[in-house]
Amino acid sequence: MKKIVFLCIALTTLVLNVSSAFGYEGATTLNLSVSGERGIVEIYVRATFLYTYNRNGTAIGGGYITIKNDKGATILVGNYGEKGVTLTVPYDTTDVTTISDPNIIFYATAYSFLDPVQYVVQKSYSITTDNAFRLSASPLVWSSEEQTQVVINYDCPLSDQYGLFRMLSEAGGTLLYEQLYMSGQVGSLVVDVNSYFLRPGAHTVTLLGNVINKPISSTSELDIMVKGPNVAPVAEAGADQTVHVGEIVTLDGGASSDPDGNVPLTYEWTFVSWPPQGGMPILSDSTIVNPQFTDVLPGNYEIQLVVTDSLGAASVPDTVIISTINTAPVAHAGDDESVSLIGATEDLDGSQSYDDDGDPITYQWTFVSVPAGSTTSLNGADTATSTFVVDVHGDYEVQLVVSDPWTQSTPDTVMVSFNNIKPVAFAGTSQTVVLGNTATLDGSGSFDANGDYLTYSWTLSSTPVGSLALITDPTAEITSFIPDLAGTYIAQLIVNDYYEYSDPSTKQVLAITQQTAVIESVQVIETVIESLGSAPELPLEDILKNTNMQNTLLNKLNAAIANIVDGNYADALGQLQNDILGKTDGCAESGSPDKNDWVRDCGSQSLIYQAVLDAIGLVEGLL
Repeated sequence: MKKIVFLCIALTTLVLNVSSAFGYEGATTLNLSVSGERGIVEIYVRATFLYTYNRNGTAIGGGYITIKNDKGATILVGNYGEKGVTLTVPYDTTDVTTISDPNIIFYATAYSFLDPVQYVVQKSYSITTDNAFRLSASPLVWSSEEQTQVVINYDCPLSDQYGLFRMLSEAGGTLLYEQLYMSGQVGSLVVDVNSYFLRPGAHTVTLLGNVINKPISSTSELDIMVKGPNVAPVAEAGADQTVHVGEIVTLDGGASSDPDGNVPLTYEWTFVSWPPQGGMPILSDSTIVNPQFTDVLPGNYEIQLVVTDSLGAASVPDTVIISTINTAPVAHAGDDESVSLIGATEDLDGSQSYDDDGDPITYQWTFVSVPAGSTTSLNGADTATSTFVVDVHGDYEVQLVVSDPWTQSTPDTVMVSFNNIKPVAFAGTSQTVVLGNTATLDGSGSFDANGDYLTYSWTLSSTPVGSLALITDPTAEITSFIPDLAGTYIAQLIVNDYYEYSDPSTKQVLAITQQTAVIESVQVIETVIESLGSAPELPLEDILKNTNMQNTLLNKLNAAIANIVDGNYADALGQLQNDILGKTDGCAESGSPDKNDWVRDCGSQSLIYQAVLDAIGLVEGLL
């Protein structure tokens, strides 16, 4: 917790001492001094002197004094009689911006009414605010079961003045709290913040205070650690999959998240059931985000995922079905919508629903709840895009279920409301980066149905063991981090519209070594070559000089990969340049295949040629 020093401009007492006499007798000096007293909010100018004498020695009075600052602005003009006078200038009519400078030069000029003698003195003073308004806050401990209070202690020299205290949000400057108070020597404000959006975790709020009708104000930041009941993380075992017998299955828990940001998460996968004709499969690693298993048998596999946050809270288990028979379709009812007019027609869109097997699906929309008194109904309830008319102020919750010929989906719901709609976070699509390069995190696809301004909070919910990677600016819409170890990183984004937080959105970033990147680039070439001849209108014999050359090219690429694995990068480069590129470059260089080309079709050549160039560039980076 920081100690907050809230500085206000504390003016000092300006004392003008005019000593001795004016005229021909006595000393002719004019002394200017500045002294400070705690609690002064006005400038006092006191002109004192003995007497003013004329040439004959007769005491006569009268004269005037002008005081200017170093910028030439007049801050005081006053007349004085023979006994002297005290002149007062209210604080808020002075040149405040000048007086608040660290070093001020004041000019005092005095004239006698009878003698045309001008006495001038200038002197520089350092005016500090060290004895001014001080503000500090006690630690804020948050609990959903208790009233939350933060005590703001202040100490200000101002008395009998009204002040205004504000607490602003950590981003965007939205007002969280304000209170009017009467300033004094010392005091405290108790701020109840239980109703604000602060959630457990670290926050920075801005404290702002000022004295009303006085140019005395300042701001400072306060770090608040909000502690409260830990909310369990949410496990997402991924979408159900339909696979072929014998395939390798990759599981995906990357959408798992923690609403409190208590990361990193740990993962635990277990088999719930498997086909009876075989034993329980073995996962490649049951504690990582995306483990694999092999040797799939006919039937269904049910796998369970539990995630645990950094404070030890475990999620409710989530399961995924891996089937060689049929996978249930997935319903998507669309994003929540905001409405403002009675009588408006709302469009519902379930067109993003799908079936992993490619089976045809049917749609069924139903109301889960409507406001009291509503008589609205759904139009096109059995189509992908349904509509209804909003007839009563309130919340409308609509459910979509889709079905394939064998089973139906889990219901998905959409909310249409006159009230605030929870914003939607979008962390972006997954990406692969080479170790040491920058991974960009882009949350610009996040949105708020009400059009409210959004703030952003990024965390790395999962990293390779031992990684010290940090997000550059966790509160920016677009930010980045640099992976320091090879492996999978899960970036989590939560957005806030100053009313409530979104559900977390996650993005996977796979960091690979430069060597791995090169190998994968060569494998891309293999994939292209393997696909040659797959189109009936262009058989393999029309593409290659000899159909056996397809396997020969693949063997050459495998040899290049072996050299890359062994660190023989120069040999691998030679193989790619001579054995592959030299046999696929005629169209690129001359517009038609040359005598050395094995691939006789320019369309096929262009696909291979560009992939080979990409791989060559990566291999050269290893040399």
